[in-house]
Amino acid sequence: MKHFLTAWVTGTLCMALAHAGIPIEHWTQANGAQVFLVQSPGLPMVDVQIDFDAGARRDPVGRAGLASATALMIGKGLKARGAMPALDENAVG
Repeated sequence: MKHFLTAWVTGTLCMALAHAGIPIEHWTQANGAQVFLVQSPGLPMVDVQIDFDAGARRDPVGRAGLASATALMIGKGLKARGAMPALDENAVG
């Protein structure tokens, strides 16, 4: 019981410290894009994350993995076929 109580107190203190961080500004653009901004003038860095509603989330029912397989194979290029020359991943398009 003593170990449980010690762990609980430590966890509670750590959670309290975690909430004492830099404030996060949040807004939604007119096009629906959500923006989260954390300003820290002492840290000269820009970190951008863009999430698209695409890929595996859009796989048709019964065809799970289609987007992943397509993405993997597009990097393999194409073999020569008949009069068509082989194409590497840079020439496909």
